[in-house]
Amino acid sequence: MLRKKAKTIDKPKFTDPKDIKINETLKIVIDAMKEKGYDPYTQLALFLMTEDEIYITTYNNARKLLLSLNREETIKHIIKFYFDN
Repeated sequence: MLRKKAKTIDKPKFTDPKDIKINETLKIVIDAMKEKGYDPYTQLALFLMTEDEIYITTYNNARKLLLSLNREETIKHIIKFYFDN
């Protein structure tokens, strides 16, 4: 019996320290929002559109971490990730 190989999705390899920091920060923020029961993608989108920090939980220092990032660079990172993958 032949087995099909499972499809694997390659995770993007970031080399620019700025991209690595943004990616790691977004992962922490998204995980914190999931743990608190929020929809992290809606919350993050609302924050990026309005810059109103109320959309981001303070749990696990998520709000402080996200506020340490440059908003424009974060948006560019997300768009680049989307279109490159």
